[in-house]
Amino acid sequence: MDERVSGKIATLPSVNESLNQNSFVYRICFATQRDSKNKMCPAIRNFTPSKNDTDGLSVDWEMLTTPEESIARFGAQYKYGKIGVYKEYKDHEIYKLFIEYIKQLPDITDVIYSPIRKEHPPKGAPNNLAHSSITFTKHPLEDECETLLRMRDHAIENLIVPIDMNIVDKEVSRLREQGD
Repeated sequence: MDERVSGKIATLPSVNESLNQNSFVYRICFATQRDSKNKMCPAIRNFTPSKNDTDGLSVDWEMLTTPEESIARFGAQYKYGKIGVYKEYKDHEIYKLFIEYIKQLPDITDVIYSPIRKEHPPKGAPNNLAHSSITFTKHPLEDECETLLRMRDHAIENLIVPIDMNIVDKEVSRLREQGD
């Protein structure tokens, strides 16, 4: 644990332990849609767990990362099912979701700590100690889940988190060089 983190929290939570409701998580989104005021608006599918999200909607806990680190880890991952092809990260944004708000939504079970850590992470799959999961009572479907709409609207209200892309680019390069 680095100094930046150790100053924020005394000890890491246990795996699958609920996160403190007074903190927040980051969600990486691909924002291409625009609302009626020509403002970027993430699509609802950005808040639906993917086939890779086996334990819920994948998010990063703000106590263990920065927005730049989150985007960089995303850019250092291979696309699903495509070894050697990295995810595009420059067209993504990060939204802040407050845990207290998320936990009170219908169909949300919890927001848990679920770090991704391997002793020797393979290339294209970096460790992520900030990884956490928003868990649901049932798998939400994009077109019929009010919870997803409310989560997306909450993210929009809290605006996009500013990101220094110079830092991100350097970190992506460093992470892409790592791995077995």
